Amino acid sequence: MPRHVQADFPCKVWKKDLNESSTLTVPTMVGEFSVATNDCGKYLNGVGLGARYDGTLEDIVTQPVCPNCSCQGIDNWTNFSPEYKRFLLEFMEKQMDAYESGIGWFYWTYKTEDHVNPHWDYLLAWEQGYAPKDVNVRQHTCTATVTK
Repeated sequence: MPRHVQADFPCKVWKKDLNESSTLTVPTMVGEFSVATNDCGKYLNGVGLGARYDGTLEDIVTQPVCPNCSCQGIDNWTNFSPEYKRFLLEFMEKQMDAYESGIGWFYWTYKTEDHVNPHWDYLLAWEQGYAPKDVNVRQHTCTATVTK
């Protein structure tokens, strides 16, 4: 899925689902979200088990999510380009906006040990500029997405 589609997905799909859930059933809170767009994070699927993304997850008979992709180096945050960080910031802020259609959200974790999973590490995201400095002041919202 192209990055612009991934960034808009929370607004176009999840926000509607949260509105519906909160209206028809019970207020809904989103917990443990991140800016990961794959399952390549270290130990995410278990110790040494691989990932669905590149087809290395043990005991899974399905095809890789991205047959021509690799998890190799994907979590090396020191190589994140400015463009990629802008995408991550947009994706995070739009998730926050969409999730506030319910009763709120909380991020996966404040900090991962040695920043081993940068897509799940709020402190690193904040330090590196792909998390808002103030979660109440965001550049990217669902309002702009819906009108596209």
